[in-house]
Amino acid sequence: MTFAGSSLLFAKSILPATTPARLAIYYGYPSLANGANGDVEKAASVFSAYDVVILGDGLEFPDRESGRHPPGDPEEHQKTLRIIAAVRDRSPGTRFYGYVCLGEIPSPRGEKISLTPDQLEERARLWKHMGVAGIFLDEAGYDFTVVTRKRQNTAVRIIHELGLSAFLNAYFLDHLFSLEDTLPYANGTAKNPERLPPLLDRRDLFLLESFQVSRGNYESVSAWQARLNQALHYRRRFGPRIFATTTTTEQEPFSTEKFNYAWWTALLYGLDGFGWGEPNFAALGNTLPDRRCSVDGTIVRALEQPSAVGSDDRRFWRRASNFLVVADTATHSVHRVRSDGSLEPKDIETLLTSPRGGSVLTCGGGA
Repeated sequence: MTFAGSSLLFAKSILPATTPARLAIYYGYPSLANGANGDVEKAASVFSAYDVVILGDGLEFPDRESGRHPPGDPEEHQKTLRIIAAVRDRSPGTRFYGYVCLGEIPSPRGEKISLTPDQLEERARLWKHMGVAGIFLDEAGYDFTVVTRKRQNTAVRIIHELGLSAFLNAYFLDHLFSLEDTLPYANGTAKNPERLPPLLDRRDLFLLESFQVSRGNYESVSAWQARLNQALHYRRRFGPRIFATTTTTEQEPFSTEKFNYAWWTALLYGLDGFGWGEPNFAALGNTLPDRRCSVDGTIVRALEQPSAVGSDDRRFWRRASNFLVVADTATHSVHRVRSDGSLEPKDIETLLTSPRGGSVLTCGGGA
């Protein structure tokens, strides 16, 4: 089977596809998740549905300190400890990551400050004592003045020496991986004058935030294509896994169609994990609805056979046995189209509009 004449919107690669791991980013109170109201087992049942859970800043502190950001909540800290233990009993495969800010944090006087290496290590160590698998480093890009390659590597080295996995978030992926000193969108100079490589490797993860849906709206095709190309390139080169999340607002919350389009894109391109980002990542509402994609297992099994992602100016697709899974960037829909022979991009339109056509794929199955 060959795809001829494809408009190469994406880096050409042969990919297997497995269902993306389920990601939850939750910045609310764990003990209040989905109305748990302090019930540890109810809260554990919420988080145990996920493969990777990121918990918010400050839960690592067993005490309260007014001059610190965040000050800490000893009661919620203890509840979170019990929730993590209960999740481990229910779902041993669920991995927690604790939030630490690599960029700028508020201070009592209102000026911008950042954590010292000793403070980064203290917070990572406190999270480790809670039983997490890794540390989520937010604001890890050069668009934050304090962030340099040396600072990134210092933090990752600390995390690795604690036996933990690092999970980095930067919108501009070159800021995490490029050896160049001067990069677009960097805030400040001398970001990597020694041309140091990143310390991220196969034990680590990085985040594609606002993947396909940014603040509740579809991301522009050019924007997500460019970032996805970079992500796939850097995964091949350095080894860390790609996790993606949408972002939403109170005004533009959940959409079945948007979830469907983003999830199928993650599957077709072989991303390692995907999650739907609730407004403010649940920091205000403490809600984490169970957004999942229930799809025919035969499709996923067929996509497990490595194949290239084809594309033209409007669509992208993967072969799955004797049919294609085709995503349309104009209508944000996904289709299953029967195709047994060799195929050129111009044939996709014909197949979609032919009498035997194809079925629309949704996260509830095929329509």
